[in-house]
Amino acid sequence: MLRVMIAARWFVGGIRTYVKYFHGAFDPAATEFCVVATSEAQVDVIQEDLRRFSARVYMAPDEKIASFMRTAHAAVREWRPDVVHSQGFSTAFAVAPLALTYSLPHAVTVHDVLLRRGRRLKDLVNSVGVGVTLASANRVIAVGQDVAANLSEEIAFRARVARKTVVIPNGISVAPLLASRAVDLRRQLGIPESAPLFGFMGRFMGQKGFGLLRQAVERLVEQKSVGDVPYIIAIGSGGFVREERELTEKSSASSYFRFLPFSSEPGSILKSIDALVVPSRWEAMPLLPMEALALGVPVIGTDCIGLREVLRSTPARVVPTGDVDALANAMRDEVRTPSRASCADYAEAARSRFAAEGGALQLRQLLESLHHRR
Repeated sequence: MLRVMIAARWFVGGIRTYVKYFHGAFDPAATEFCVVATSEAQVDVIQEDLRRFSARVYMAPDEKIASFMRTAHAAVREWRPDVVHSQGFSTAFAVAPLALTYSLPHAVTVHDVLLRRGRRLKDLVNSVGVGVTLASANRVIAVGQDVAANLSEEIAFRARVARKTVVIPNGISVAPLLASRAVDLRRQLGIPESAPLFGFMGRFMGQKGFGLLRQAVERLVEQKSVGDVPYIIAIGSGGFVREERELTEKSSASSYFRFLPFSSEPGSILKSIDALVVPSRWEAMPLLPMEALALGVPVIGTDCIGLREVLRSTPARVVPTGDVDALANAMRDEVRTPSRASCADYAEAARSRFAAEGGALQLRQLLESLHHRR
């Protein structure tokens, strides 16, 4: 029996889905899990995602790193894991001293990239901090080739980290997607039956580019070609959702936007829209465009790091990162000349390319090897 402690300060978004798809595919007869998270996560959500394992959950009382460290320490002492699997940079930073103290094998999955933003001192601190943390781990798991390349360029101690790094590409669980049922969003939200309906899904953070999408729709409205303006259903939570809604309500394109809370069934939403728009400024290895392509849903995305890796060699419409006019033009082109047929033809290849089962097996073997080596 392999006992794995999954540590995640931010058990939301891509990290939550990663745990659900990858750890959730392990054999419950040979695996036990405990999860250490912060108060932003929901215990019932974690237990539902890992319901086959009856996972033990340790919840820090707040989101402070000190609280998370104390909770992780309690989990190690009480639950006695065989291996620790950290999700993300800040989690690994909090858990690394604990793993070293108790001589616990420590694997870190990297779900983000480091970007230079001109603040040189902060960039240096991040580079050194991440480098030291990852160098102390036994294995570093990059969720994509772009992530691995980014680590080799942006962090200190890169040579040492590179020797420990393995790429296990992010992936999706195809069966639940195919089994999901479409919903009548137009009738539910008061959108004309014949109007094009595009979707934005995710946390309302700067990197996701929702502001760029709003500006692109404004461009289309300014061109006074009403038939070319798609309605946008924006689904998500967290981050700056309140601020984004306020800005959208003041926008000339406000009548074309509808906001809905986070949905745990992306397949139902994706089957109900004409296209998914992913205007991100940067990503690691995003799952939503994989899920859309696996269902034959057209995708309009940017060529930013991480996302470009997913959209490469697919029928998706790809525009330069941050280019509002190009994004508006791609949306107008999708309205006038839908790419649904070519995306439907690609769907089967997408399901094979992005399926998580192979990655889950690799992850299980990696964690087992760390335990046996110990």
